[in-house]
Amino acid sequence: KIADDAFFNCTSLETLALPDSVTSLTGAAFSGCTQGITLTLDRNSRYTFDNGALYTDSGKTLVAYLGGYSMFTVPYTVTKIGDNAIVNPHTKVVSLPASVTSLDKQAVR
Repeated sequence: KIADDAFFNCTSLETLALPDSVTSLTGAAFSGCTQGITLTLDRNSRYTFDNGALYTDSGKTLVAYLGGYSMFTVPYTVTKIGDNAIVNPHTKVVSLPASVTSLDKQAVR
């Protein structure tokens, strides 16, 4: 498990390897991180990482947006935005498709 605020306000973290042993994390683990972070999934079958975003459930659940850009468009394949999924202070605009039917606690903050 990677706990909430594990990388709080990280300013120099650019890449992170996420091993298969990680079974639980939310976007709050990266709360306040201001630059984009690239995740390397070391044979991790629970998550996928694409264009700065971490997903579960075959891309249906957005776990964390780590891109660091001011605008993020959630892909149409996403149906759920997880707890604290979008917490980067530089992300000012979030575009949600009609496919999103569930927003967890503080999904975007």
